[in-house]
Amino acid sequence: MQSQRVWLLGFWASPFVQRVKWALKLKGVEYEYIEEDLFDKSSLLLKLNPVQKLVPVLVHNRKPISESILILEYIDEVWKQNPLLPHDPYERAQARFWAKFAEEKVRESTWDALCSRGEEREKAAKSSIEALEKFEEELKLKGTKFLGGETIGFVDLVAGFISYQLPVFEEVGSMKILDSSKFPATFDWIYNFLNHPVIKDDLPAKDLMFDYYAKRSKEISDEKDSCRNACEYIEEDTYNKSSLLLKLNRVHGRVPVLVHNGKPISESIIILEYIDGVWKQTHLLPQDPCERAQARFWAKFTEEKMEENQGVKLLGFWVSPYVLRVKWALKLKGIEYEHIEEDVFNKSPLLLKLNPVKGQVPVLVHDGKPIPESIVILEYIDEVWKHSPLLPRDPYERANSRFWAKFAAEKLQAYAWEALCSRGEDHERAIKASMEALEMMEKELNGKKFFGGDKIGFVDLVAGFISYQLPVYEEIVSMKILDSSKFPAITNWINNFLNHPLIKEELPPKHKMLAYFSNRRNVILVQNSSNK
Repeated sequence: MQSQRVWLLGFWASPFVQRVKWALKLKGVEYEYIEEDLFDKSSLLLKLNPVQKLVPVLVHNRKPISESILILEYIDEVWKQNPLLPHDPYERAQARFWAKFAEEKVRESTWDALCSRGEEREKAAKSSIEALEKFEEELKLKGTKFLGGETIGFVDLVAGFISYQLPVFEEVGSMKILDSSKFPATFDWIYNFLNHPVIKDDLPAKDLMFDYYAKRSKEISDEKDSCRNACEYIEEDTYNKSSLLLKLNRVHGRVPVLVHNGKPISESIIILEYIDGVWKQTHLLPQDPCERAQARFWAKFTEEKMEENQGVKLLGFWVSPYVLRVKWALKLKGIEYEHIEEDVFNKSPLLLKLNPVKGQVPVLVHDGKPIPESIVILEYIDEVWKHSPLLPRDPYERANSRFWAKFAAEKLQAYAWEALCSRGEDHERAIKASMEALEMMEKELNGKKFFGGDKIGFVDLVAGFISYQLPVYEEIVSMKILDSSKFPAITNWINNFLNHPLIKEELPPKHKMLAYFSNRRNVILVQNSSNK
């Protein structure tokens, strides 16, 4: 390949490849297209994208770039003419948001609707329509020809599948998602998009798409049905192990355990070999003995390295509410970690190395990388370990959760600490401010079990100090902030929070907190008086 030439490896029916083709054409970039057979992948594709082995792959200056949205951003940064993304940082962020929305909400739900049957299809189609409603609102709000304004932009390219592929899905699946009476702005956008000369000159043939997606959707639906009929999945609580798990894996008491013909098999790699030995279709291991040995070696090597690199450590201090919220998050996620207790009055070289800016706990270490600041750590945990989400999926609700978490930390927690460590008018003023902040949080709870709904979430973890630490402050200085008659919702929330099994088993002893905070209060009061 010549260094300045542009190559694109693709597959004719892929909407991910299509958006890259369009972007290159809009930019006027000449390229060589290489058609791939995704069911018999070429050595070139496997070399250029060894991780995912998927198209599209753009090759420029002999460097491969994979993932269609990353490719679009790359194209826009390298070839500046006819920009796809706006120049304004906020508008760029908005464009990225809507591109992500189109990809994760609209496209994925329409694909799920195509490749499922019965109630699952109906549920996915409903999700598609709900996502398109949001898309429709944004188009109406924009009031422009395209989502990129008067010219096709980043979001239009990512959402382009709606214009030509979704109608094929509807026809194949005999379902109705796009309704012109319900989505007039979307239909106007589709018309404008499909009539753009660059777009209409580069669309897959509809009859070929119909045949391809009819076949693929049937294969995937049949596979789902086969899996459903062949296996039963049982969810385990690894912190409250069932008698069944302890019976089936008496040695380790861990998941996964595969049960076949009444016989349990444990340890994931052993299970994989068992599956490959019993069910001969679609081999997981190569047939050649040498290649099988190589595959086993690299599987073992990868697992050991992952265990070595993905160890999670938490540097903390026993009484810190900031550390405790991180502990709770890790436990709610079922993440095993090593706790390293720090003396915050005699900080270790490790702490100063991992958090050289502030030298404070908590510090989470994952894959050898340190992350300080408790709220930042909570977001990191939620992004890395997707199960049992702490933050809601809806963007507005996520923003709302972040707001109340910030409010709890910066307002209520700060005022309560000030009330503990002050006297006279300052003390009274801090109590009043604490109660005013609690009034706001009382309204926000609005009859919910937790701030996160029926389950503990992001705000609950940040506000958790209210439940166990604030009563200690009250006792030390004989003040009253938490009044059950004034704050009934907060009182119920405290009861629910403290009775959650993962919360109540990870609380500092009250008598130790009383002694520690009494001492800290006295030290701070002496310091404050000497500074006056």
